[in-house]
Amino acid sequence: MATPTSSTEESSPNPLLAPARSDDPAWAHAKVVVGFKNKTICLHCGKQIGGGGIITRLKYHLAGLKGQVEECKKVPPDVRWQMKQLIAEIDVNESRRKRTRDEIGSIGSTPSPECSATASPSESRGRPPTPSATRPIKERNFFAPRTTPGSQPCIKSALSTKDAVDNAKNVMARWWYDANIPFNAANSPYYQPMIDAIAAIGPGFGKEIASIVLGDSEFWDQCQHVVMVTEPLVRVLRLVDGDEKPCMGYLYEAMDKAKENIEKRLRNKPSLYGPYIRVIDARWDKQLHSPLHAAGCFLNPGIYFNPSFTKQKEVGKGLTTTIMRLVADLDVQDKVFAQLEEYKRSLGYFGTTGAIRQREKLNPVAWWENFGHDTPDLQAFAVRVLSQCCSATGCERKWSIFEHILSKRRSRLEHSRLNDLVFVRYNLKLRERIIRKSKAALDPISLDNIDLLDEWVSEEPALLTEDDLNWESIDAPFSTMSIAEEEEELGAVAELILV
Repeated sequence: MATPTSSTEESSPNPLLAPARSDDPAWAHAKVVVGFKNKTICLHCGKQIGGGGIITRLKYHLAGLKGQVEECKKVPPDVRWQMKQLIAEIDVNESRRKRTRDEIGSIGSTPSPECSATASPSESRGRPPTPSATRPIKERNFFAPRTTPGSQPCIKSALSTKDAVDNAKNVMARWWYDANIPFNAANSPYYQPMIDAIAAIGPGFGKEIASIVLGDSEFWDQCQHVVMVTEPLVRVLRLVDGDEKPCMGYLYEAMDKAKENIEKRLRNKPSLYGPYIRVIDARWDKQLHSPLHAAGCFLNPGIYFNPSFTKQKEVGKGLTTTIMRLVADLDVQDKVFAQLEEYKRSLGYFGTTGAIRQREKLNPVAWWENFGHDTPDLQAFAVRVLSQCCSATGCERKWSIFEHILSKRRSRLEHSRLNDLVFVRYNLKLRERIIRKSKAALDPISLDNIDLLDEWVSEEPALLTEDDLNWESIDAPFSTMSIAEEEEELGAVAELILV
């Protein structure tokens, strides 16, 4: 049996080791300052923590709870969660002990015979056992909850409302549909570990990677340069593929304004914008340019009569070529050329105050239909040219929703499922488009309010819907044959059966 002296020497604190009760999980994240009994250093941020109740102060520091000590800003989320659970357990134990003391105080200090009979040897020496010593030791879980099937849900998930759960499902479903991910991707053995890892880290996931990407100034300078050059061109392509109104009368001028915008963004330095303009002109001349674009620009009164427009001769050549190609009758050609003079000089009905005021307000087709009655041949030609559709098919890759969904992996989708996927994706895109769409008036040349509208897929209407179905709308069955004819036909059938 050890003597009291030896027991005291064994329990005396050593400044090089952790203080008493070193089995506490919090000591795994701190080290003791040599020569000081109540002073430790956090292993995550290096802050010194001292004073009475050092282990509790260390837990508050790691848990990020204000009031006792400054919070640690470098502690991992799992450790922070673990410390919060330990502090919550301390609060529960403290409230339980307080409730026990109050109950004992209300009963009195006289022990019952049962208590005297079951008293432990330590009680006989005058030191009552602590409440924690009389309770069985429970297994603790010091790890953040996971989403693995069968695991115990955390407090946060248990208290989540049904609306929050439904919202999480909808957000994930939108991502699956928008990204065109096969549903069997959830069967991958790496899918659930990915969800577990994200849930364990919490809202802070991705901040470190985001700081690395956002802090790369050289990368973002290059991105800015690319956007400065390509944004005006993308706006033109969106104008071409839009169906708000025919854009044949606007494309020529829009392309010129896009090149001017690029030159302005690159500080009007030929050494900067020169290579890009040469590539744009080469692509425009070989693939996109057509005399129809010049003719549409010439016949658009909002552009042709604008004082800032200076390319009348250039677009006039395209107009002449278009007239000679589209108008086969030579007599009609002569009439069109003759009536062009009235348009260029604003003679007759073209010179009225209403026609002049509506040049930029009405779209070109409507303007010619309203004010071109004095020149019927030119009016018919102008409406035909300005009503032509434009397309950027040669400049696009996989814009089709069907092409996104019908990839090589999913080329064997049954037709009904394919229609469902396409229908959901189209509705999602149209919903996003409606949210982003501006209520301002459309200015085709500004290219600011043009948005891409993909092809629309609509379901075939049902023959009868639940709202339209009622007994009054259903006609009773009737026969077009008389009774004698029915008897005769039934008799013939009976003879065939007997034979």
